[in-house]
Amino acid sequence: MKTKKKKRPQLQEWLEANAPGENMKFHQGFWHQGMWVRDVLRWMLFKAITPAGMQVVGEDHDKILTVDGTHTSKSVKLPVYRFDSQGVTVKLRYNFHDWCIKVWGAEDVEFPHYLAHEQLNGYFEGMEDDTDGELGKPSHRYSVGGIEKVYATLWFLLSAVRDLDKRRHFVVTGRLDGGEDVTSYVLVDGDGVDAEDLFKKRIRGGFNDGVEVFISMVVETPGPPMAIFEQDDSSYTPDPITDDDDS
Repeated sequence: MKTKKKKRPQLQEWLEANAPGENMKFHQGFWHQGMWVRDVLRWMLFKAITPAGMQVVGEDHDKILTVDGTHTSKSVKLPVYRFDSQGVTVKLRYNFHDWCIKVWGAEDVEFPHYLAHEQLNGYFEGMEDDTDGELGKPSHRYSVGGIEKVYATLWFLLSAVRDLDKRRHFVVTGRLDGGEDVTSYVLVDGDGVDAEDLFKKRIRGGFNDGVEVFISMVVETPGPPMAIFEQDDSSYTPDPITDDDDS
């Protein structure tokens, strides 16, 4: 039985619904960290993983930043921030002392010695479970003391993930002779593999290679172009096809 994913609120709506009273000592601190994550870190991290920046997801850019859980510090309820983009998930939280960070999807990346972060214990309240059934164990789990190190470590990880991924992504539109146009996401994984050939292989299906396929559009994108497919479920990812696909 498939487990239904919990609905995660967008950060702005969560902040507005959970803001502490102005008489609270850490009222300004609550808004300061939330605005920094929303207005600064979100843009930096997304651009670290795809040079095209926010254009990839267009009007749906808020979906990459949600609230995954909560924790409490200084009597203030605080969010566990979550970023989802290009196959990488980042969770982080701040307790007015240090940042606790978990990253999924950067298994092949190691921190170099010059970027070694503090070996802080960190309190991972609200994000303790490493095997929640959805993401599994994170590739990186660490704590740092300042926003500069939050930015530096995450930028390094996500940029390295992007550089390791030499795959190319395309949106191709075409049709069988006498048929209607079909648009498909094509993942090219390997040298010498052509996006048009892979698209023709997919669209022909059970037909033989003699059936003519007419290509009307080929567009390369920085990553899986989720917004193009107008899916209600933001977790949707088109099924990639590779050179090994027999369909």
